[in-house]
Amino acid sequence: MWKILKIAGITIAAIALLVIGAILGLTNTDFGRERVRRIAVSAMNKSIHGTTRIGRVDGDLLRGITLRDVSITDSAGAPFFASPLVQARYTLRNFFSKHIIIDALGITKPSVVLDRKPGAEWNFTTLFARADSTTKDTSARGFGSWITLHNVRMTDGHILVRMPWTPGDSLPKAARDSVVREALAGKARQRVVEVAGGYQDVMEFGSVQAALPHVRLADPDSTTRVFQIGSLAMTAALFNPPVADVRDLRGTIYMSTDSLWFRGLAAALPNTQLRGDGTYMLGSGDLQASFRAAPLALVDLRFAYPRLPANGSGSVDLTAAMRHEGESDYVARNIDLTVDGGTLRG
Repeated sequence: MWKILKIAGITIAAIALLVIGAILGLTNTDFGRERVRRIAVSAMNKSIHGTTRIGRVDGDLLRGITLRDVSITDSAGAPFFASPLVQARYTLRNFFSKHIIIDALGITKPSVVLDRKPGAEWNFTTLFARADSTTKDTSARGFGSWITLHNVRMTDGHILVRMPWTPGDSLPKAARDSVVREALAGKARQRVVEVAGGYQDVMEFGSVQAALPHVRLADPDSTTRVFQIGSLAMTAALFNPPVADVRDLRGTIYMSTDSLWFRGLAAALPNTQLRGDGTYMLGSGDLQASFRAAPLALVDLRFAYPRLPANGSGSVDLTAAMRHEGESDYVARNIDLTVDGGTLRG
């Protein structure tokens, strides 16, 4: 989600430019709004390595903005972000003090592609890399040093994540070739596709409905970003089918320069309730998480392991430590399960 919300930051930058145009008196006429649209698109295209398009600008720019048919593509024309409707409401005086504070932000049917090809950087890293290498004073506080969003809503979102995949360097060649064939044939859990230069693991998140009451993207007094999730529902295709049906997710996620973490995060699947803590290292990909599942329906977890029985239920405490080298440790405590008329406790 933190990557998705970076898109909100892009939208905010466009809004800020539109507000400047509004101050010049171009607020309530079609001519003025079209002029502001052109200024915003031109400024965005000069600041990214790609192309920004905004089909139309509506609204009273002194109070809020409606952007229609927004899209951002990289320098090769590959999609990164698109939405038919982005709406924001703000108080103009905050911009005068160089604070970007959005009172409400709505993004309708956004399509997001996060793509990292083998041997390359993430598409958003390349897209928003600085055009110059001049050393800048990072201690200076200016426009963009404070970015806070309130009442963020995403409706019918779709997110595609593609990242490099390898079968494991420690395997002998014959075993590696076998693993690759199995993965490309869809016989492994990960959804793997062949691309130029190697392979990619593909994850897809559909029907994303999200409400975030508070998001802090930038603050000069803290390096921690804050994402307060009021509700989040989606279908998560982390692997080949079946998919995870997330009915609701609530809690607060914190992110620093090298990690993100959560405490007391609560998730609801069709017949399962999860609550737990976790830490994810952004550089290495290491994950440590502990969850209490009560009640638990094993069928809800078949997205991770399809061979789980469909009629198992109960409760369990689960701790997982997943490391980038490929090793993982799992510990299950306080098990109380009923499966096919039998019980398992311990």
